[in-house]
Amino acid sequence: MSWLSTCCVCNGKGRVRVAAPYQRCAHCRGTGAVKTFTCTVCRGTGYVPLLPGPLRACPECRGTGDNAASALACMVCRGRGRVPRDSSL
Repeated sequence: MSWLSTCCVCNGKGRVRVAAPYQRCAHCRGTGAVKTFTCTVCRGTGYVPLLPGPLRACPECRGTGDNAASALACMVCRGRGRVPRDSSL
């Protein structure tokens, strides 16, 4: 390889695209729980009113609308919500 030629991997850009080592767990759909429950604070909306003013993210469910903390952890991903990319169910 001469100094004037470009890299065959990155075409001279200096960056190589690498696949993410993890993917979303298909069993729990990335929630980390087998069954999630609707948040009782925001009633599933993910937002609570901030009086006076706009809405803010629910502190209990962190804006997701469901409470995965009170559910059983997924046995495939062990509650992480992601699995290694080469892993299959």
